[in-house]
Parts: sequence; C-alpha cells; structure tokens
Amino acid sequence: MYPCWKLGEPCDVNCLFVEACCCTGCAVGGNRWMLQSRFLKQNDACDDCIICCNAALACMACILQVAGADDDLVDAVHCISELLNCAVTGCMLTQHQIEIESIKEGNVQVDVQKILSKLPPKQQEMIKVR
Repeated sequence: MYPCWKLGEPCDVNCLFVEACCCTGCAVGGNRWMLQSRFLKQNDACDDCIICCNAALACMACILQVAGADDDLVDAVHCISELLNCAVTGCMLTQHQIEIESIKEGNVQVDVQKILSKLPPKQQEMIKVR
C-alpha cells in the first residue's frame, strides 16, 4: 500500500510487529483495503461519514494551530480528533474480525477478477503478486 523505501517490496513476518506498533493507521487501512478489494466489500455511508469527519477534525486542529488559535482550543480539537480516531480504528478492526470469521465460516473464495480491471495498475500488480 505504501511503496516507500523497502515497504514497496514483500517483507517477512518480522515486519508485522513494526507495522502494527509504529504504523497502526497504515496497517489498519491496508488490511481494510485487502479485505475490501479481495472480497468485494465496500464502505457504507456511515463508514464514509465517520472517516471524513475524523479527517476533517485532524485538519481543523492543524489549521487552528497554524492560524495561531488559543492553545486550549487547539488541544481540545486535537484531543477530540484522536479520540474519534481511536474509535474509528476500533470499529474498523471489529469489522475486519467479523468479515474474516464470516469468510472462514462460509468458505468464501477470492474473486478479484470481477474488479481487477477497475483498479489502478499498481494495485493490479499487488493483487497478482499475492
């Protein structure tokens, strides 16, 4: 998902610890993309709304800080943004777990050929590698 430095190349399982601890947001987003692209899942309107709200709050905190707003206000908006981010991450991980259990129970097979032509070239390449 994030082809910078050696992250664009397949890594061994030892990188999982570093990814989970140091790049949690990237790891959750990458897992979400893998599930959605391989099992033809989509965000619903509520997912999109919460994710956009989370991003907007993070941007607002940065804008307030650059604009020289009161430190207490900047800290409050940043704290709300971080709390929402934690909630969103927890919900995403729960969705992942439920989807994985459903896939295992239903013996669902990967069928990315239905969407492969609609993905950007780099993502098509990533799917073919795995």
